[in-house]
Amino acid sequence: MSFMALANTYAPFLSLIVIGYCLAHWVNLSSNNLTPLIRYVFLPVIIYSSVSGRIAVKTLALLILSGASVTAMSKFIFEKVNAKTNVRVSVSASFPNVAYFTFPLLAMVYGSKGFATASSFLLGSILAFEGMNGSSIDWKKFVKEPIIFAAILGIVVAFTGYKVPVLGKVISPIYKASFSVILIYLGTLLHPLNNLNFGEAFASVVLRVASGFAAALLLIKLFAFNGLIAKTIMLCALSPPGTPMGSSSRGDDAEKLGVIVCFIFVILMNHFRWTPWSIRF
Repeated sequence: MSFMALANTYAPFLSLIVIGYCLAHWVNLSSNNLTPLIRYVFLPVIIYSSVSGRIAVKTLALLILSGASVTAMSKFIFEKVNAKTNVRVSVSASFPNVAYFTFPLLAMVYGSKGFATASSFLLGSILAFEGMNGSSIDWKKFVKEPIIFAAILGIVVAFTGYKVPVLGKVISPIYKASFSVILIYLGTLLHPLNNLNFGEAFASVVLRVASGFAAALLLIKLFAFNGLIAKTIMLCALSPPGTPMGSSSRGDDAEKLGVIVCFIFVILMNHFRWTPWSIRF
């Protein structure tokens, strides 16, 4: 892929992140100001719209299991590394940042394909992350979380075939605007980039990408995924470090460096036409 082709492909994605960063720098726009909109409006709309289409029960279950497995493996490695070595790794290394990186990447670079797969993967990741957090899940509170509630509603719609036409008209413009807002939010989350703890951040990013790649490749072969599903699972697994919405550790150094490293990685992957989801062994 030529330089101009790469620039045309990734300019919309990168420019909105830059806009968010500049707004944070020049007018002190904080990610905290955008968090309620993202958490209660845009992400639930994306999740609902993605999973409310027809999807087989078996496929849905396998995709949720895939997201949970990738996160569980990363969390396990994170705990072992921190316990048995002198290398400090951020907890964000165990959670793939699908919502704020992969979703807009799919929308703006890959032609809005694979959202059902990415949404199901994200649900599995959230379940695994919360389940391995050292305390029991408060299920009543958990299902009321907007993303989870939207997913449950979407799954019900998908399996019953019942849809409310007026609801589609209401959420359609929100859905279209959501990816731009998320990227601006991501830009504010990156600010500031100075004084990063580069050593810890880089170790966390390497762990996140390496463990995600290994787990995704194994799952793709184990469940015989192919085509768009295999591609989307790999892109989700290669997402930068992140933490679920509401976490007090959002925007740590690993998340910031991870966005930059993973963005460059995806560009190089496209430039050299490397398709890791199709590796055979």
